Amino acid sequence: MSIIQIQNGEKYGRLKVISEAPKMKGGHRASLCECECGNFTIIRNSGLMSGHNKSCGCFLEEERKRFIENASKKIEWIEEPCRYIDLGNCFVCISHSVGTDGYTQYDWDHKHNHMSRFIWEQMHGEIPSKMQVCHKCDNPKCINPEHFFLGTTQENTKDKVKKDRQNKGESHGMSKLWNNAIIEILKSTGSYSQIAQKYNVSPQAIFAVKTRKTWRHVTI
Repeated sequence: MSIIQIQNGEKYGRLKVISEAPKMKGGHRASLCECECGNFTIIRNSGLMSGHNKSCGCFLEEERKRFIENASKKIEWIEEPCRYIDLGNCFVCISHSVGTDGYTQYDWDHKHNHMSRFIWEQMHGEIPSKMQVCHKCDNPKCINPEHFFLGTTQENTKDKVKKDRQNKGESHGMSKLWNNAIIEILKSTGSYSQIAQKYNVSPQAIFAVKTRKTWRHVTI
C-alpha cells in the first residue's frame, strides 16, 4: 500500500497543514489543519489529497446559507420547505418525492425536474444545453450543492461505469436508500423503528438490511 505524503505548510483548499496527527480509526493517516476561518481540525490525508475535504466545514455551511438566501429571494411561491437529513456530508432530502430514476424531484415552471438542477440554476444560472448536473457523491437523493458538477450525458455514463453504479441498490429507481446509508445502518445500534424513522423507510426494510437479505453487495 502506498503512503500518502503530506507536508507541513501545504494548502488544500482552505486548509493549511500544521502537523501530523495520530492515526484515525482503521489506521488512516491524518493531519492537523488550520482553516482560513481560524478553526483547527483533523483531516484524513486521503481526503486532503483527493480534494474531498477543502475546509473545516465552513465552506459547506456558507454554500448552504447562500442557497437558502437565493431560494428565498427568487422562489416566493414555495409552500412546503425543503427538509433534509444532514449526514455531515450528504444532505438527503426527505420532503420531496423521488422519481423512477432515483433522483429527488422538484416542480418549477410547471414541470417535473431534478432538484439538483433547480439548486444549480439558483446558484449558478442557466444550465448549458446538453449538460447534466452530476453528483460527486453518487447519491441521487443528495442536495448538497458542494457535491454537484456539470457533465454531458456521455461523461455521466462513463463515470457511472467507472464507479460500478449500474443496476445495484441505490442506482435502482425505486430505492429509498443509498450505499453510505446502508453502511451506517449496519453499524447502528438503535431499534429498527428508530433507524427507519431517520431514513424515512419501514422497520421491515431496516430488518432486511441488518439480516443481509438486501443490499448484500455493500460491505463495511
